[in-house]
Amino acid sequence: MEKRQDARTGKWAYRCTPDSNFDGTFQFDMGYAPCKVGDVLVCIYSCDVPDRLCLPRNPTTQRIVNTDTTEGAALTERMGWVAGRISAASGAHELWILHECGWVTLEGCAVFSQEDWTVIRQLLADGVLTMPWFAPPKDAVSGPPVLIP
Repeated sequence: MEKRQDARTGKWAYRCTPDSNFDGTFQFDMGYAPCKVGDVLVCIYSCDVPDRLCLPRNPTTQRIVNTDTTEGAALTERMGWVAGRISAASGAHELWILHECGWVTLEGCAVFSQEDWTVIRQLLADGVLTMPWFAPPKDAVSGPPVLIP
């Protein structure tokens, strides 16, 4: 795996080593947010073929390591999201990526309780949210949630 950080945005991007024959993973964690078994971990990413990363890796392996479900969607020609229900809270949570995806940039990640995820999925279905990720306003007091552009 290769990685690089964008000097302007601070976001990290990852890709499979071009001379490797294998897919690869990169680890992401919530830092301040503890993950519990049953919570839903969401990753928003950009890459060359976002629709390839919102499906299970294969019939026996989920897209996010240590989860037991995979769901997601391409949002645009370059962005997508993937979510998985956590099956092992203490394990590493890594996203399986593919050679054909090129550089995969981690745009944002979130963890939701199962109850909150049910609400988020309904807000997505109703068109209230355009993606399953949002943040409080920068001043943490007023204004609408911050969305990834």
